[in-house]
Amino acid sequence: MSRRLPTSPLVLILGATALWLQACAGAQSPSDTFQRDLDAYHAHLRWGRFDEAANYLAEDEREEFLGALEQRGEGYQITDFEVKSVTVTEPNKEAQVVVWIQSYRLPSTSMRAETTVETWTWDDQFNAWQITDLEKR
Repeated sequence: MSRRLPTSPLVLILGATALWLQACAGAQSPSDTFQRDLDAYHAHLRWGRFDEAANYLAEDEREEFLGALEQRGEGYQITDFEVKSVTVTEPNKEAQVVVWIQSYRLPSTSMRAETTVETWTWDDQFNAWQITDLEKR
């Protein structure tokens, strides 16, 4: 007994419509993706996935970022963070994000807090947000 897949015109139209909608959803604007990218970057930091977090930095910032983390050593752990403010300096092109980060480095159990200003810039070439500047306050 062989089973046939339904081939009615309605099924074909629904399938084609679903594929078309999926394709349209792939081309998102900068405003659609900013919060998602911001949240993903900070989640990677919080859970110690520094290599994944580095992917959100522009190439010229990436080495410095990973080098600074390497200097902090194996026991470096971010325990908490809070986005204090987001200032859009140029709509759909650039934003400044002020972030408070709490961390420690083993074997010390003392918490350390620092504030960082991240400059996020939309890159038309890669169709993605990137951190183009990190500045400690």
